[in-house]
Amino acid sequence: MSASPIPAALEDAGSSERARLKDKPGVSASAATPGDPSCAAGRGSSVTASENAANLRGVLLKALLWVVLFSAAANVLMLTVPIYLMQLFDRVLVSRSVDTLWTLTLIAAAALLVYGVVDGSRRLILARLGALQQIHLSAAAMRDVIASNREQPAPGLFTAIDTLRNFLGSGAVAPLLDAPWSPLFLLCCFLLHPWLGWVATVSFLLLCGLCLGNEMLTRRRNRRSKDALHGANQVARGLRTNADAVRAMGMESALAARAQKMLDRGIVHWLAASGRQLRLSTLSRVARLAIQITVLASGAWLVVNEAMWPGSMIAAS
Repeated sequence: MSASPIPAALEDAGSSERARLKDKPGVSASAATPGDPSCAAGRGSSVTASENAANLRGVLLKALLWVVLFSAAANVLMLTVPIYLMQLFDRVLVSRSVDTLWTLTLIAAAALLVYGVVDGSRRLILARLGALQQIHLSAAAMRDVIASNREQPAPGLFTAIDTLRNFLGSGAVAPLLDAPWSPLFLLCCFLLHPWLGWVATVSFLLLCGLCLGNEMLTRRRNRRSKDALHGANQVARGLRTNADAVRAMGMESALAARAQKMLDRGIVHWLAASGRQLRLSTLSRVARLAIQITVLASGAWLVVNEAMWPGSMIAAS
């Protein structure tokens, strides 16, 4: 996976950005000062900056294309286990052929190995992509600080850049890339039998509704809790920063009570949101188990009526 051409291209782009930031006279953090004429030279090199930005966009688009292709391959390979179970029930148990069992098992193992390589490559590219974004955006922020004679970038800018890098490198991106492939699995259920396809479709819509309801019912409470806790932290920070003035005016008790009131309100909203989220999460888990039983029962009914093979029932579940 480390030999993939896309991560190598991302490393090259990141090294180029670091070298440009280091060697550029108008951007050198150790040599540039707010009144240094070299800053004007840095501002005069907008053509080079535009070319580097265009090259970066090209690398990012190529990396995203590979991520999409790897996501497509990973979702297709996820059908390995259902297909293996279907063949196991419909061929091996019927024919009692050990050779067929070994052949199917080796094919499934090879497919799972390829799935691991593809999924790992996808996650590696996303992690390198996050690192490249941080290198480029941090360098651009520093150039902006030097060019505008500011002492520091906008508050929270580097924190936002770190958050973007952590998001791209985390496992939260993969489900977002896999979600558009859900119709593929619904189509497979329809191919097994239309009745199973409709059961799977209704189940999919039900789970999506539960997730959407969870977000809608807890969003307002979570926002109020966050605002209240942030206000309490602001008051506490003000008490710590202006401790002498607060003690001189005798406002310690009033400000402490205000902070405690905001903290209590934030906790109340958080508990309310957590209660709703826990109830909906429990309902979602119960719904998933009920859906699995429904699919198995539907498949068994179709098998009893000789409308489907037993392997298809197991694969659909």
